[in-house]
Amino acid sequence: MNHLLNPKSIAVIGVSRDPSKIGYLIFDNLLSGFRGKIFGVNPNAEKILGQNIYKTVLDIKEKVDLVIICVPTKLVPHVLESSGKKGASVSIIITSGFSEAGKHGVEIENELKKVAKKFKMRLLGPNCLGVINNFKCLNASFATANLPAKYKVGIFSQSGAMGAAMLDFANGSNFGFSYFVSLGNKIDISEVELLDSWANDSNVDVAVGYLEDIKDGPGFIKAAQKFTAEKPLIILKGGTTKEGDNAAHLHTAAMAQDDVVFDAVLRDCGITIARNMNDLFELAVSFSQNPSPRGRRLAIISNAGGPSVLAADACSFESVSLPDFLPHTISEISIGTNAASCSNPIDLRGDANSHDYKKALDLCQKDINVDGILLIATPQAMTEIEAIAWEAIRSRKTGKKPVYVNFIGGELIEKAKEICQENGVATFGYPERAVRAFAFQADFSRRTKAKKEKTLTHQSYHTARSIINFSKGNLSEAKVNSLFRLYGIPMAQTIIVDSPAEAASALSVIKPPVVMKILSPDILHKTDVGGVMLGIDSELQAQKAYQKIIDNIKANSPKSRIKGVTVTETAKEGLELIIGAKRDPVFGPVVMFGFGGIFVELVSDFAVSIGPFSENKIRKLIRGTSVSKIISGYRTGKHYSETKLVKAILGIAQLINDHPEISEVEINPLVMADDGSVLGLDSKIAITNHNE
Repeated sequence: MNHLLNPKSIAVIGVSRDPSKIGYLIFDNLLSGFRGKIFGVNPNAEKILGQNIYKTVLDIKEKVDLVIICVPTKLVPHVLESSGKKGASVSIIITSGFSEAGKHGVEIENELKKVAKKFKMRLLGPNCLGVINNFKCLNASFATANLPAKYKVGIFSQSGAMGAAMLDFANGSNFGFSYFVSLGNKIDISEVELLDSWANDSNVDVAVGYLEDIKDGPGFIKAAQKFTAEKPLIILKGGTTKEGDNAAHLHTAAMAQDDVVFDAVLRDCGITIARNMNDLFELAVSFSQNPSPRGRRLAIISNAGGPSVLAADACSFESVSLPDFLPHTISEISIGTNAASCSNPIDLRGDANSHDYKKALDLCQKDINVDGILLIATPQAMTEIEAIAWEAIRSRKTGKKPVYVNFIGGELIEKAKEICQENGVATFGYPERAVRAFAFQADFSRRTKAKKEKTLTHQSYHTARSIINFSKGNLSEAKVNSLFRLYGIPMAQTIIVDSPAEAASALSVIKPPVVMKILSPDILHKTDVGGVMLGIDSELQAQKAYQKIIDNIKANSPKSRIKGVTVTETAKEGLELIIGAKRDPVFGPVVMFGFGGIFVELVSDFAVSIGPFSENKIRKLIRGTSVSKIISGYRTGKHYSETKLVKAILGIAQLINDHPEISEVEINPLVMADDGSVLGLDSKIAITNHNE
């Protein structure tokens, strides 16, 4: 990573005499500021931009740390081989036309990986924009030659076009960065290596990235958690992983689609998720220019009522509180200003001057009930807008609390915005966006204090192995129930029967009334094909129900395999839920929880969490759905047992975490009865043979 971002010598292979070509642009950008050694390689040129040009990289007598390749796609493997022989540590492949272009491009990428492995050389790209180290005046890219201000912000982008837009945004908004890295196709170096490196880099206080997919799930989680333990990471997600698109045999797989899993991973890693480009950079500015607030209590200072109302509404939406000021604060504002409102939000009136803002800012900085300050100013006839900007800067630099500035207007506020931006104070176009930035910073502060927890192997692991070993496909009902019992997951008593007589005798074991269902690996929605009979309370009814179910399946789903009929105890009336888990191909075990039964798809109120799992994480998962309100008695007065529910979900989580052969697990419905009991009625476990 040091030779990628801080090389002492660089060779550009494919440097061109044509100013419109990428090879020329990169060479020119390097010559414009880089203080290390620069070598150009082109077999058909002797001098370009006044520099001696080499026929091949092997002709260069001096050591080369970094090679930048800009030759046509078909020549890249040969050039990379030469670079390896030269002893280059890392190569940036700018050229496009690889996996993004189809099967042949994938084959060439695989060839490049073999060459890199042979020479122990790292690769960035292909199909990328290049890299920039702003603190070293290194512009090893074909982006604009004008480098922005030097901020301690590391930027990476999977998309070259998005990367170029980020650079343009930085130049156009007086924002800056330390590093910029275009990842391209990520055949080797990815966001994982960057985050791991930047976690210990004093030139990076905040990282900002645009991602479309993640290839190394465990590596990403480890690197992201290491980074966010100390520094904020902001991600704009432009796509989803594709590996899971062909799955979805159970509700769990269908509901926990890859974009939902991706979001769960980002949240679990403590990453701030941006909604759009404006969000991305406003949050980056806020995090890089403000200290982290201690809590979520925001003071609003304004010279107009309307914007204060909008800001207060935004606080409600973002779960930010508007605290009561200390009596001393209110008294001093009343004495020292002509404020229409001395409470929070503070309304300084339209004729407020910079002294009024100074007074309010100083008092809010000292008030122990305040964690952050939002300053709003509209350019009225008597408003000292630029002087107010300087007061915001003074408050930010002398106080310990973050200051967010919202100047509302157009031409009249531009100079004030520019003053703030040049002096490290975050400005926002709308009060709602300033509140959102404060909320995200407060969330980051809370996450960094949270204790990381690990999943421990369940005590019944070895017994469960004996059941799972040599299994494949959907496990039998008996095996499923055995595994669930081992992991403390309560399941209804069930007997599988193969005749009307066996159905009748089952009622001597299971207390009626019972539920009877078709047992078939081919039928997901049993009710739709007449495969369910409820309230069976006599042996005669059981015999008739068995025959009716079989007849219905033969008529409505004739191709379905029939493995028998299940006779199950009837759960007490209660709340029907779903617990599921799947093994994501990138990120590993994922648990899903929400409303179940016949409402699972209709309501679609569920939450997703990734491993490692703990009781605290499972409780957070439950509270990510409306189920949490119902089990706590919302509008019904009924209180269900969250503790028993947590135990059941954690059992599912531990089961899939312990056994990599398990690809999917589901209980639907799991019934929480009014008396506090929890009972699973219908379940599946799918096994995949990983040795195939």
